[in-house]
Amino acid sequence: MGTPVVGRRFRVLGLLVLGSRRLRRRLTGVRRRSRSPFQSFDQKGLRVTDLSEKLQRLVDRQEILDCIHRYARALDRHDDELLRSVFHADALDNHGRWVGFRDDFVQWANHECHTKLAAHMHHITTHHCEIDGSIAHTESYVLFVHRYKDGKTVHVAGGRYIDRLEKRGGEWRIALRRLVMDYRSVADGSVFGDSDGYPKGVQDTTDISYERPLELPAELLAQVHSDRPGSSAGPPPCRSAGTLP
Repeated sequence: MGTPVVGRRFRVLGLLVLGSRRLRRRLTGVRRRSRSPFQSFDQKGLRVTDLSEKLQRLVDRQEILDCIHRYARALDRHDDELLRSVFHADALDNHGRWVGFRDDFVQWANHECHTKLAAHMHHITTHHCEIDGSIAHTESYVLFVHRYKDGKTVHVAGGRYIDRLEKRGGEWRIALRRLVMDYRSVADGSVFGDSDGYPKGVQDTTDISYERPLELPAELLAQVHSDRPGSSAGPPPCRSAGTLP
C-alpha cells in the first residue's frame, strides 16, 4: 500500500523544517551546545563541565581516599612498609606533642606507641577533600579504640586527620598530617577475655587479612561437613544475641 497523502505531507513538512534549521545554523555560524548530563564543581565553586576533567577528579579523589584508608590498615597491623607508602619521604606528622618526619613516625607509631597495647583499631569515617591541581587538603574523621594489656582497660577516642597531600610522580601521598582530638573516654574491656572462637587479630602480617587466597582451616571445613543434614554431629550451640559483637 502507498503512504497516505496526509502522512506524506507531514513527512515533507518535517524535512523542510529540519533543513531550514540546519541552513540557518550554517548561515549564522551558531551551533547548539550539547548539555552534559553531569554536573560538578571545583574547590572554588566553579562548574566543571569537561567529562575528562571530571573523570580525572574522580580518580584523584579515589586515590586520595585509598591512601587515607591504607594508613589505618598499616597502623593496626604494624606494617612498616605499608605505612611508609602513605607518606612522602619528607612528610611531617604531628600527633599532639609528637612531631617528626615519616621514618621517625613509623618507628614511633608501630614500635614505641602501639606495641604497648594488646590490640587497637582505627576507623576512617566522614571524609572531606578539596583538590587544587597537584595539592589536596582533606579532613578525615577517625574513631580509634586502644585495648590495653591489663585485660580490662579500653581507651576510646575520636578525632580528625587534617592532611595536605601532594601528587608527585603521579602518586598521591601525605606531605603533612595533624591530628585534631575531639573526645576521649575510658571503658571496661574485660569482655575481651574470651574470644568465643573468633579469629584473634594479630599486629603483623600474619593476620588473617593478609591470607591469599582466604580459606577456612581444615578443622572448620570438617565441622561444616559434619553439620550437614544426616550427620551424627550437630552444630555448636549458639550464643544469645546480646553477646554477639
